[in-house]
Amino acid sequence: MESKEFKALKEQLFSRRRNGFDRMDAAERGAMESYCTDYKAFLDTGKTERLCAAEVIRLAEQAGYRPYVRGTAVKPGDKVYLCNRGKSVLLAHIGESWPISRPTTTAASASTSGSPSPWSSTAWWPCGTAPACR
Repeated sequence: MESKEFKALKEQLFSRRRNGFDRMDAAERGAMESYCTDYKAFLDTGKTERLCAAEVIRLAEQAGYRPYVRGTAVKPGDKVYLCNRGKSVLLAHIGESWPISRPTTTAASASTSGSPSPWSSTAWWPCGTAPACR
């Protein structure tokens, strides 16, 4: 049995850090569970890169995106997507005219294992500096 002195010393010296789950309230846990359930369903559906692309298109169309046809005029507020050979999808929510000199953020995600995973990479580049923009 531990002595009172040992318990006091243990409290002083040992870390008592809690992880994020332990610090969440019930509402945050509910939101997290909902997000995780949707993410797990996506992972179950998208076993290959082509299935991932098809699922992304299905979800995008549910969210109001439409296929982009080259040469079609787009205006601020339009939501369009472009599918590259059934293996990758580019989503764009068109905004206002933005001069290249003004900083912006571009988000890009690559599914390297056929479906998004902890090993997938997401990167942000200022406008005009992304490898695809060069």
